[in-house]
Amino acid sequence: MAPIKYYPSQIGSKLVTPLSFTASPIKLLLEDLWTALINLRYAPNIVLPLSPTTSGDLCELYPSARNLGNIALHVVLFFLQCFFLLSIPIWILMPVWVVAIGFTMFWVTNLSICFLLNGSRLVSTYQSAPEYAQEKKAHAHEQWLFLNGVCVGRHWLKCAVNRLALTFGRPVLGIHNRTNGVIFDILECLIQRSLNYASTDIRTAYRILKGKLYDPNITRIILVLHSQGAIEGSMIIDWLLAEIPQDLLQKLEVYTFGNAANHFNNPHLHLASQSNALSHPSLPATSLTRTITTLFTSSNGPVELPTNRNGNGKSIPHIEHYAHTYDFVSRFGVLHYHHNYSHETFAPRFMGRVFEVEDSGHMFVEHYLDRMFPLSKSLCKRLVSSSFRNERKQQDLITDANAEEEHVDENPGFMGSVVQGLGRVEPDDKLGREDWEVSYVGESGDGDEVENEDEEDSARSVSGKGNKNGKSSGKSNGNANANTNPSNSEKKGSLGSATLKEEGTILTNGMDQGELRRARAFRNKKEFKVKNLSRLWLYRNGKSPMN
Repeated sequence: MAPIKYYPSQIGSKLVTPLSFTASPIKLLLEDLWTALINLRYAPNIVLPLSPTTSGDLCELYPSARNLGNIALHVVLFFLQCFFLLSIPIWILMPVWVVAIGFTMFWVTNLSICFLLNGSRLVSTYQSAPEYAQEKKAHAHEQWLFLNGVCVGRHWLKCAVNRLALTFGRPVLGIHNRTNGVIFDILECLIQRSLNYASTDIRTAYRILKGKLYDPNITRIILVLHSQGAIEGSMIIDWLLAEIPQDLLQKLEVYTFGNAANHFNNPHLHLASQSNALSHPSLPATSLTRTITTLFTSSNGPVELPTNRNGNGKSIPHIEHYAHTYDFVSRFGVLHYHHNYSHETFAPRFMGRVFEVEDSGHMFVEHYLDRMFPLSKSLCKRLVSSSFRNERKQQDLITDANAEEEHVDENPGFMGSVVQGLGRVEPDDKLGREDWEVSYVGESGDGDEVENEDEEDSARSVSGKGNKNGKSSGKSNGNANANTNPSNSEKKGSLGSATLKEEGTILTNGMDQGELRRARAFRNKKEFKVKNLSRLWLYRNGKSPMN
């Protein structure tokens, strides 16, 4: 397996600023063009390697009739758009009526081919087929959304959501980011990144996601983004952070593949939790905060709102990015900005944990899902064999395969690989990064990562900062924060969190029993595998994380 590097998420500080909000749009555009130019030699790696196609015709480059038809249309669009752009300089030598006729002919032809790829504009979403994943009562409170990247028509979008449904055992709703051909899609990416241009696809996805967040029956929303979809997703998150109540964003989790964005925002809910995280990056759950709000009641007394919990104190609890080192789009996006350990006054803001695989390829199903979340060998054989059969027979084979409990290989090379770059966060790290203890999700397979719907979290004690014995301190300046001074409270060895064993009860800085188990397991770890750090892996085969 190719080497895998892991980069913990930024914490955030006044030094970390989104470039899209502070830099000149022209400067950003020129820098994007320069970044694309210096990485141009990696452009062929968008489609390479061409094999293997283990998911059958769900893979974009599998030689099925529909896939070959889509590829042929994209080739025609590529040469047509190249000819159009190269002809622009000679327009000044031609009569206006010739230019007008030529432009009209090009535009009609381009739109017609795009219509064949995308279908009607009246259809903006596609639900995964029921034979790939059925709705289950255990997942009724979840909503899975997917926003695709460049060059994806309706057929490839359907393939992507079906593969996601098969992988994670839930129905997936795909929001269509319509393709205009590879060249025009890349130009649109540059405009969206540099000028914050909100296309129709972004506005449609925003309305859908906002509606799901406000739905009281949905308590967990998983947003999967690929390529250009991550640019659009980052803009949507900016809008949500500016408009909706922040506690609604606690429902959201974001996972990206081949991320092409130039920023990813995810601020802390409170200044106190950010300060604690910067001071003690190895402390998990340093974010337990309680907001005290005075409401106008009949007695005009203060009403204490419920405690808000999440593992890192951020508005969005979980963001993960998966990228290939030699993927042109990843080098243009997440790797370029996340690797930038800038010593300048302002560093790029790119929140979320990053898994970098020293490999190439940008296709969502064939290159990312098939390598990182490979299907079981028996299911792969069924998919490949069904690709040569008629559609009805194919559906029957997939339905039969759904009878199996495990669709995803439980021992894949990627998830079982040891990550490189293990080391502590530097004390003078300007970006401020969480430490490995915060990233650790548990030993996959020991049962700790699977959610028990009937079990309530039992350990929610808070050790107040000014409380000597480590017990909850109640109200303090509107916040009841976790104790972040290990020297004052740590009487029993731990991973750096504040713990105190007293009269048979372990008091922690806001950690529940699941977090305590992970903390104990972390202390015994000598090396970390991807599955110890990847939250998305915990959703495989219809499973769920504990929290």
